Amino acid sequence: MQNNNETGKFWKQPTRIALFCAALLLAGCGTPRPLTMQEQDAWMLRQQCSQEATNVNPDFPGPDNPMWSSYFVMCMQSMGVSDAALERMWW
Repeated sequence: MQNNNETGKFWKQPTRIALFCAALLLAGCGTPRPLTMQEQDAWMLRQQCSQEATNVNPDFPGPDNPMWSSYFVMCMQSMGVSDAALERMWW
């Protein structure tokens, strides 16, 4: 039979590790920074083009549909969004 003192030592270390990990997770969950005007505009364009692509392809909407994706990219490019910016927000 184990001594209670040995059992207590065993549980102290994992508890400390768990508390440390929880503190790290909470520290990383701060409030997100506000979007810049360019990011807000890009987000609104993304929403608009996503809705238009869904209206054009209502049977199978979403990025898995090549026709939906093509229309979405064409819409975003016609609104002046660069390919680099599109890749950053798309994936």
